Amino acid sequence: MAPKLLKYLAMLKVKVELSRAQRNKIINCAGAPNTRAAPPAIHDAKIGMRINYGRKIMVDGVEHQQYHVLLNKNAENRTIKELEAKFPNKKWATASIPTNTEDIEDKEEVVGGLFDDLQDDLVDTINEVEGDKK
Repeated sequence: MAPKLLKYLAMLKVKVELSRAQRNKIINCAGAPNTRAAPPAIHDAKIGMRINYGRKIMVDGVEHQQYHVLLNKNAENRTIKELEAKFPNKKWATASIPTNTEDIEDKEEVVGGLFDDLQDDLVDTINEVEGDKK
């Protein structure tokens, strides 16, 4: 399970990094909670997962926007489809970025850091789910 989910998260990262509009959508932190941040819905089947906006939180006195990784029920990949059916609407990973990114020169670094944090949290969630099976 872990290699597949990590592979599809890497695909999602590439899709976001290659699209200025997708990067800006994430960096601007402008979405309402539980709405899609990336990728566009037309990629649901192929990528198999998406990033939704979470709520705004305070981290060390700085406002952050949370993001969640969710699996898509119409994923082409059987493993992802089965996991979504077994754990509907599960937040497989959560990470956040500061809402004020105006002073940050390298916006791509912000997105890259977000995906690194999402990957780390995804690994933790996978370990929890796989531990529950034992």
